[in-house]
Amino acid sequence: MKSELVKASKESTAGGIIDDELVTRLARKEVKRREEAIEVYRKAGRAESASREEAEMAVLKAYLPAAMSEQQVEQRSPL
Repeated sequence: MKSELVKASKESTAGGIIDDELVTRLARKEVKRREEAIEVYRKAGRAESASREEAEMAVLKAYLPAAMSEQQVEQRSPL
């Protein structure tokens, strides 16, 4: 994650700054990568590798803001 943050901060859009938005965006990206890897490992019968990816994903999710529940979404909906 650290290397991805440094790499992304050097891109022209980030301007060398690591802020909360960048951390959140990269954490989501890495969680998605882990989800895909878990699926591949399970299909290949590699439960140990899938478990390792799940553990890494849990750590990454700690850096993400809490998701709104369905009820909270409905309460905020203008409909």
